[in-house]
Amino acid sequence: KARKQLTVYSLPSILTISLKRFHWSGRKIMAAISYPSELDMAPFMPNVRTSTSALLHFNTFADPLTNSFLEQKPATNVNYELYGVLVHHGHTSTSGHYTAYVRAANGMWYHCDDTRVSMSSPHAALSQCEGAYVLFYKRVTNRQVRNFNVIFF
Repeated sequence: KARKQLTVYSLPSILTISLKRFHWSGRKIMAAISYPSELDMAPFMPNVRTSTSALLHFNTFADPLTNSFLEQKPATNVNYELYGVLVHHGHTSTSGHYTAYVRAANGMWYHCDDTRVSMSSPHAALSQCEGAYVLFYKRVTNRQVRNFNVIFF
C-alpha cells in the first residue's frame, strides 16, 4: 500500500485552509467536508528524533532559497481553534454569493452577509459542510483553548 502525506515544517499564527470547491470546468464541487473547531497540527509536522545520529540525519532540511540546512526544532504550540468560515452559495465559480461566519474576541459567533451582521452559533459555523470554501484557524496556547461547542442559540 502507498501512502501520501503532507508535512509542514513551520506553522503560522493564522492558518488559512482553502478547500478545493471548483472543478476545472467551473462547476462547484458539492462534496460535504467536515472540519473541526479545534485542530492539532502535530500529525502534520515532521517527526522529532532524539538520538544524536538521527538528529543530524532526520532533523535537517535544505532551505531552497539559501541552499543551507535548517535544524528542525521540536514542534510546540501546534493547536489551533476555528475563528472564521468563508462560505460560497451557488453552483459555479462564476456565480453565487459569499457569506462568512466569524468568531469575535469575546467568543461570540456572527454571520456576515453583505451589510447584515447577525448573531450566530458555533454549531452554525461548523455546519457549512457543503459550502465552506476557506477556513481560518488561530494558533492558541493550551490555556487559551476553549470548547465552544457548549453554547447554542
